[in-house]
Parts: sequence; C-alpha cells; structure tokens
Amino acid sequence: FEGERYSLVFFTCPRYHKATEETRQFMDAAGFPMPDEASMSKLLTVLRKPKGYETEGKAASKQEEPAESVHDAGFAFWAHDTPERLEREAKAREFWQGRGMREPITKAGPSSVTARIEWEHRGNKRNVSWNEDHLYFVLPGEPKRKDLILKDIRNMVDAANFLNGPESEVPKAIVSKGCCAVLSNRTRTWYCLFRQGCKEAALKTFDVEDALPKPKRGLRAAAEASTPPKKRKQPDSGTQDASTKKQRTASGKAAGGGRGASAVAKSSPSKKLVKAPRMKLTSQHEEGDANKRLSMQMDRSAAMKKLSACTGEMRVEFRAGGKTAESHAGSYEKYQAYYKAGTLQEALDLGAAPGDLIYDLQAGLLTFVDTLPRGRPRKIGGSEEPLSRYDKCVCRWRECLAQA
Repeated sequence: FEGERYSLVFFTCPRYHKATEETRQFMDAAGFPMPDEASMSKLLTVLRKPKGYETEGKAASKQEEPAESVHDAGFAFWAHDTPERLEREAKAREFWQGRGMREPITKAGPSSVTARIEWEHRGNKRNVSWNEDHLYFVLPGEPKRKDLILKDIRNMVDAANFLNGPESEVPKAIVSKGCCAVLSNRTRTWYCLFRQGCKEAALKTFDVEDALPKPKRGLRAAAEASTPPKKRKQPDSGTQDASTKKQRTASGKAAGGGRGASAVAKSSPSKKLVKAPRMKLTSQHEEGDANKRLSMQMDRSAAMKKLSACTGEMRVEFRAGGKTAESHAGSYEKYQAYYKAGTLQEALDLGAAPGDLIYDLQAGLLTFVDTLPRGRPRKIGGSEEPLSRYDKCVCRWRECLAQA
C-alpha cells in the first residue's frame, strides 16, 4: 500500500492500568494479551503521525511550503467568487435570459392519459390541418384545375408551411376545396396535398380513383349472420337423406336378390364393398369465406409482430368506409369513431381496442404511413411502468408471441 491515507484498527485497552485484578484474571484465562507500558510505547511507533502534528506549534518560517503542483497536495480548492468565474456566470445568465429556457411539448388530452414528450422539431406537426407526411397522394399528371395549383412552391414541405402559416394568403379556391396541387422540382411529380378529413373530396376534385380495394359486403355479412359450420347441429339418422349415409355398394355387377347358396355362389371375392362419397355440409360460398377467415387467423401473429415493433407515435391511416353497418354490424360504430386517427396511440384514445388494431391490419384497413417506426421501441421490463396504453398493449403482445 502506497499513499498518505491509512486506517488501521488496534483492538486494545488504552486504560489497561485501571483494570481490576478480577478483570485481569478473566482476560488471562481467555488468552487475551494484556498490554503494558512497553507494548503500548512500541505500538505508538508502528505508524507515523499525521503531517499536521509536525507543523503544530512551529513558526511560519519553519513550516513546509505548499506543493508546487495541485496533484502533490492532499486537496484542491476552486473558488466560486473569483472575478473570472463571476464574469463567465454573468455572460451565461445574459445569454439564457435572452434565448429562454426550453420546455417539453406535451399533447393535450384527458387526465387519464399520461402526457407524451415530443421532439422539438416535430412540434409544428401537431394540431395542424395540412401535413406533408401523410395527408397527400400522387396525381397521374398535371391537374385540370389550374386554380388549385401552388405555382410559386416547389415541394410539399414548403407548401404545408405556407398553408399552415397564420399570415399566409391562401387562394380562396384551395380554402373552399380543402386541397391543392404541387409540382416537386426534385422528382418532377405532381402531388395532391389535402386538408385533414378531406381525402374523399380531394379524390373527387382531381378525378382520381382510390387504389385501395373495396370491402366485400354481401358474402361477408351473410357469413357473419349465419351459424359457423363447427357449431351447427348435425342432422338425425331418421331425417337424414339416404344419399348422405354411408352406403355400401358393390363395385361390380349387382348381386342376386335371394339369401341362399345361389346368392352366395353368384358373389365374387373380387367384388369389394366401397363407401359412397359423403355430401358436404357447407356450400362453396361458405367454404370460401371460412378459408378467408382461417387465413386471417394464421396471419394474426405477423400482425402482432408488426404492431409490437411500433411506438404509439407511429403515423397510420385507416381506410375511410372500411367497415359498414352491413359488413361489420358489431364494430361499425366504433370504427367510425377512430378511423380518422393519425397515430396508433390516438386510435386507442378514440375508442379502438387492441384487437381492433390487429384485425384492421390483417384486413388491410390499417396502413402505416411511415416506412419504419418513428423511434426505436422503448424496452419495457423490470419494475418500469409503461407510460401509455399502447405500451401496455405491446407488453401483452410480446408475451403472447413468446408463449406461441
């Protein structure tokens, strides 16, 4: 051990001379070495005394000079009231008073939902009517409506900033229709930028058909209203048609009608009994619909994996009119309440259940606007509590995938 600091403990009795004779006998019987004047004087010389004892009482001229380097001293002192430090503190105070302290951007919502901290550069994307991230679609060519073209703007980012600006003079035609056309100077492609909730009107204005497939209503509604094939009651043997029973027929020529030696003689060992084909209990339409439902159930794990890899801020888009009263009688009203949501967390806040997100992703009603998650999914584990309802859903999905 090399250094200036040490800490050793000696188990001894400094007032050994005050011990009684009875105490000495107990100590000797226990084998404890009792100290004496010789052993105590020797103990005081085992370790050197601290340096403070050497200079105590000496004149200032005889005391040792302080160390030249700060590393040679046993301590270091940084003054907090030197002129240089006070000058730097004044400059820092003046700078931050002029700039102002940064504050986290939180989303206003119900008190039951924990406030979400967002990035500062994404603050202008919240609570706006025009957003170039997902409120747009590609036009096939130059539009016929010239009054809806933003001529002086060459990209969608500048177009969204212009349309959202409080002092911008937006043309009246764009304000009334809720959409505009922009020619990108980089891709040389025409884009339609529409206001929140005006996608259908923008498609009609620019005469563009929606590329998403329309839901099948007739067969789907009939299948949901009918009883599943597995739960149907099988027909009784008395009422069952003869063609549905397991009939035993000869594969060759029919045997004789009587029961006797002649009938036995006419039968041939080569004539084997076979079973007639059983009639199917479901129609072709019901079988096709059952296969579709089966394929969606098999794809459920893939949908859960995609949703588990996302965060609550993942931007999504639900198909308008994806569920109707005829096709989805049980979930139609709930879908109408959350299909305008822009993120997964917002969909849950508007009434969507975790199972609804999985089903919508399987059925193609839910599409991701971002190609990748907007942030790396937060690792949830240990005693840490999830900060949002979507994080809790991710925990349950991950547990289900781990048990599968």
